[in-house]
Amino acid sequence: MLAAVLTHTTVVLSHLPPSLHVRSHAVLNLTFEPSGLSVTNPMRGFRHQIDNLCGDPNDPSGRNHVSDGLKVCADLNLTVSLTYCYLSPWWNRTLPPSMLSNLHDRLSEMREAGVSALLNVAYEDGKTNFFSDVEPFSFDRIYGHIDQLAPVLRANADVIYGMQAGFIGNAGEWSHDIRGFLKNASGVAGLVSRLLYNGAL
Repeated sequence: MLAAVLTHTTVVLSHLPPSLHVRSHAVLNLTFEPSGLSVTNPMRGFRHQIDNLCGDPNDPSGRNHVSDGLKVCADLNLTVSLTYCYLSPWWNRTLPPSMLSNLHDRLSEMREAGVSALLNVAYEDGKTNFFSDVEPFSFDRIYGHIDQLAPVLRANADVIYGMQAGFIGNAGEWSHDIRGFLKNASGVAGLVSRLLYNGAL
């Protein structure tokens, strides 16, 4: 346990405020009491996977899946989840306001639970629609979806631990690329650029 390791340590304080009247680089010896309490991992280490973050807002099973995943995180003292947002219902059209509102609500639910998302947005979920034709036909559609998602992601940046490039291939992991997007270097560069510089991250 972390608490057991920190039973005794030396801390160097090099930037104490003048009001403490302690010479710069003062050394303080601190003693910690051992504890048997569980320690929540500090935004790293083991993680639990949560699917369907962007599920159909009219399908309660999606919300239940997120809630159940957050319960697992709480039981295991985890603070990071590999979280998938599947856009397969809207692969060939713009994202409806209800979906974006639902995404905002679910990220808020993660915030309340103290869990941050390692987020991956994809069209093929690798399970129910692995062989389905649910990827956009052009990068322009993907770019449009990124632009729609950007305000929601910016508003919830504090609960997004990191974001994978996603969007292409099975589970957004750039494999099983049914459209041949990865052969289009400028298109891929545009996707990454849009994530980095157009405010999505």
